Amino acid sequence: MYVLADSWFISQEFIAGIQKINTKHTKKLHVIGMMKTNRNVTIYEATKKASGVPELKRREVKYNKEFKCFLYASVIIYQGIEMKAFWVKMKGQSDWKMIISTDISLIFRQLMKYYQIRWTIEVYFRESKQSLNIAERQLTDFDAQIANITSVNIDYLVLALKKRFTDYETMGALFREFKAEL
Repeated sequence: MYVLADSWFISQEFIAGIQKINTKHTKKLHVIGMMKTNRNVTIYEATKKASGVPELKRREVKYNKEFKCFLYASVIIYQGIEMKAFWVKMKGQSDWKMIISTDISLIFRQLMKYYQIRWTIEVYFRESKQSLNIAERQLTDFDAQIANITSVNIDYLVLALKKRFTDYETMGALFREFKAEL
């Protein structure tokens, strides 16, 4: 099982906290997340700033056709925690991004498959806030809050399903049309 997180959450305290949850009664939890490249990491027994690693290892950087990106992967140690780091530079980007996983056995294709799930969650929250006005209702009753979230989820699922079938309209146009009908 994986805990997906954005760079805001990836820290030594967060990763160690997730690892403490691992007991004999739970499945092993691993962290996958974007990590800021201004952090110092230990790679091949030398401490380096993460942003400089792809330049130091430029001969080992590979091009990944499936994801259309440049890639360098290595096992690192960040503040005493061993993890696998993937430095990724997507086509058209100037900066390297670093995605980490505490699951050392994870390959890049699997990592991207899992990490892309986090992006769909981000899109859901953005659409729910901007188009379905989930945050505009200031509800003080807990039952009303649950009802509001439930109705927004149902609206989102119906609209996403309609988009999947008609695929020529943008989600924003679909939400505005649905809002006008309501």
